[in-house]
Amino acid sequence: MITVVSRQTRLARLQVQEVMGLLPHVRYTHRTLATWGDEHQGISLLEPHREDIFTDTLDEAVLSGNADAAIHSAKDLPWPLHHDLRVVALTQALDNADCLVSRGNVPLARLPAGGRVGVSSPRRKEHVLAVRPDVVPVSIRGSIEQRLAYIDRGEVDAIVVAACALKRLGIAHCIAETLPFAAHPLQGRCAVAAHRKRRDIALLFRSIDMRRTFGTVYLVGAGPGDPGLITLKAMDILRRADEVYYDDLCAPEIIETARGARIYVGKRGGRGSIPQDTINERLYRAALAGKRVVRLKGGDPLIFGRGGEEIEFLQRRLIDVEVIPGIPAAQACAARYCIPLTRREVSPSLTIASARYADVHRQPPPADGTAAYYMAAGRLRELSETLIRQGRPPDTPAALVRNVGRVDERIVVTTVGDMAGVTLSSPVTVIVGDTVKAARIGRNILYTGIDPAAYRGDGHVVHYPLVETRPLPFTHMDADVYDAMVFTSPRAVDYFFAHTTEFPRVPAYAIGPATAQKIRTYRLNVAGIAAYPDSTHLAEMLRRRPHTAILYPCSGLAENALHRLPNIRPLVVYTTFPRRQPPVALDEFSAIVFTSPSTVDAFAALYTRFPSPMEYIVFGICTKQRLLHFGVSETFITIEATSKVRSPLSEKEVIE
Repeated sequence: MITVVSRQTRLARLQVQEVMGLLPHVRYTHRTLATWGDEHQGISLLEPHREDIFTDTLDEAVLSGNADAAIHSAKDLPWPLHHDLRVVALTQALDNADCLVSRGNVPLARLPAGGRVGVSSPRRKEHVLAVRPDVVPVSIRGSIEQRLAYIDRGEVDAIVVAACALKRLGIAHCIAETLPFAAHPLQGRCAVAAHRKRRDIALLFRSIDMRRTFGTVYLVGAGPGDPGLITLKAMDILRRADEVYYDDLCAPEIIETARGARIYVGKRGGRGSIPQDTINERLYRAALAGKRVVRLKGGDPLIFGRGGEEIEFLQRRLIDVEVIPGIPAAQACAARYCIPLTRREVSPSLTIASARYADVHRQPPPADGTAAYYMAAGRLRELSETLIRQGRPPDTPAALVRNVGRVDERIVVTTVGDMAGVTLSSPVTVIVGDTVKAARIGRNILYTGIDPAAYRGDGHVVHYPLVETRPLPFTHMDADVYDAMVFTSPRAVDYFFAHTTEFPRVPAYAIGPATAQKIRTYRLNVAGIAAYPDSTHLAEMLRRRPHTAILYPCSGLAENALHRLPNIRPLVVYTTFPRRQPPVALDEFSAIVFTSPSTVDAFAALYTRFPSPMEYIVFGICTKQRLLHFGVSETFITIEATSKVRSPLSEKEVIE
């Protein structure tokens, strides 16, 4: 036997019967209580008020242990719910619409000008005035029967009420018309609340909880722009999502990992954008349809990302929300340039603020602490003046970072006084404080290949892939024909073994350590690795091996020293093609890395010239030859060499 509580109205009693009728095997007693809203009929519901006025005493009974569960009209639930309470069931809506009850069943459009319409919420008042601005909304209170009495007494000409209430009371014949308004999303549903520790009550009501068919919304932080800085959990959720709603500041490489539908909902200052209310509603509708939904945001979703607004919107509608944090822009800027956000005896605090509202803080950030300001691009002069007015010395160091984590990232190290004259396009994050003195700006290296981990040179490597690959189907081979295999990239290994399980168990050779490690994941013996990661050295190594037929899974564009070996049998397993990229300011870079002739060709197609002077770092002689073809001086070309010392593999596996 359990004890259930509800309000005292006839409608509340019927709701209890409706809910408990879904659980005929459960024995219960029903108690009614007057809520604060029931006892204070004089307050207008059109004015701001406590959110729990129709649930307070019921929830108190559950919290105190005097009741096992409370049954509410779901739209009456406050947000946030008391931390010791949880909704254990949400029922199917009987009817979600609002309707009009009027004298003589007159529809809203035909009410006389100046007619009085009773409403019980600001939402209903706004909807009525949007259709009939010439009528007079009147605040009404009480049970449904008491509200209908307003018409009988001639105090109003019509009232707006929930259609489900009239249907539950058996008086649906009173409805003059169903109104085309967006009613409260939980209208028509009943909610069962219990103490969060009462697992027995949660299990008891679980079978009638309609939320089992709902999806989940994940607010996911994509980090500052560098696709390498997103968390593993975020990537896993992205791959399993049905729909992904993403912003401007999310890296394309991250978005491309999503397998579900991708919907752009970005916002940028000065540009047209989708209203936040529309985004909220789309997330809600997708979750209501049972989908796994990702709201992907640059940086962290709860730092100036409107994540809090979306959480409230969804949780008010009883949608499950999970937040997957991301690296915030301020932290990424500091890490990128080795700026400690806090440091003993230098900066004891960190303040994160919006540049838009920097001048309205009643208590400005501590003058001896570090402060990070977001959305500062168009407000550098204003921010400078504000900081000086708040007590920051004009010579306080300031780092202005544009587009952190992106290929067009830029930093300007200046002072609070001088930053007023700096011009940077959005987005810009500003770090202010003495810790900025520690900033270190090294050389930037533009990496045009697919896998930047393959390059181990000095400097900050900025990934700017100019080519991409795609697997191709291939016919099954006679495994018995081959006595060796050779691979020139990890992608070739994956593409080959993803397509077939019929492969020879023969020695395999690799162009470099990364490829060798990939081969080992397929339980093949790595017989040798070229000392230098290019096809010329790999071919020289294979010439000294006694193999009669070497299988070479490769790209359709491959044309190198391996192809000139008489015992090589090429098998095209993937294709390589240019990747669309926006041009970047090359004067921000000290070196450009090319990993293959195809990356050189893609660069040549995108830019009108190869800048000079510039250091060009290449993987292999073929890539060098391609640069020479475009007129690059040999003086500026360096061949990247991966030595035995750098290899994590054994000395015996590396063949000179």
